[in-house]
This record gives sequence, structure tokens and C-alpha cells, in this order.
Amino acid sequence: MTYQPDPAVPGAVDTIRLFTKLAVKSGVRRLVLLSGRGEKEAMLSEQTVRESGAEWTILRASWFCQNYELTGPRLLTFAEAIGEIAKAAGRDIRYAQVPLEQYKR
Repeated sequence: MTYQPDPAVPGAVDTIRLFTKLAVKSGVRRLVLLSGRGEKEAMLSEQTVRESGAEWTILRASWFCQNYELTGPRLLTFAEAIGEIAKAAGRDIRYAQVPLEQYKR
């Protein structure tokens, strides 16, 4: 789920709550919420999803309309994140930082 323009605006919590209840009542088993980072209303929307009775995933973007970097329960560097992905995939995957000038080329 995503809420336009932002899950922190007035009315978002009530709308997300109603949508969540309707989705679960209609048989939806897993909800995914695109949330914000630390806003009170976004946190209330997250709580609604957590208490829905469905399985859930909450994605916290750092700034909308930019890089859509996602956060989780712990902060990871790019190298640490790639390490987690490699472990889960059972593959040898490595992070290599590319200098800005090389990236531009």
C-alpha cells in the first residue's frame, strides 16, 4: 500500500485503517506498506498494519522523490547489505564502490 501524497498527512491513518480492514476481510493474507521515516501519523499507519491479523512488511523510505532508499530495523552499509543478500542467496556477491568520476564515465 502507498498513500498519496504521504502517509503522514491528515486522514491517512483512517484511510489506511479502513483499507487494511477491507483487505483482510476480503481474504488478503499479506500487506506491504510504503511508510515514512519517523512521522507520528506514519507510525500509527504502521501499527494498523501490524495489528491487522495479516502477515505484513513495512518499507520505510528516507525521502520520497529522490533515491527511495529503504530502511529496516537496523542500519546497514552497502557492503553489509550486499553481504546479507549474498548469504540469503547462497552466492558469492560483493560490493565494489565505484569512484564518482568513473561512475560518470
